[in-house]
Amino acid sequence: MKNLVIYYIFIFLPFPIIYMISESGNNALAGGLLIGYVIYRIFVDYYRLIAKGLMKKKDFYKILLPFWRAQFFKEMYFEK
Repeated sequence: MKNLVIYYIFIFLPFPIIYMISESGNNALAGGLLIGYVIYRIFVDYYRLIAKGLMKKKDFYKILLPFWRAQFFKEMYFEK
């Protein structure tokens, strides 16, 4: 996932689905999907950091630490 465009597609792809479900009136399911999205983002960011060589596979536990990903903000969102 070294390509920045693909990374953004993976980030924003679930939002229209969650929006359509919430508009249909099933707010409990939409809330559950939002919680699932937070977990999904952990894995997407993890694979992005591995692909860019900023993290090793054995260091998965680090990505679960609050604000640990913030140190790689520039590399994840702006650099190709």
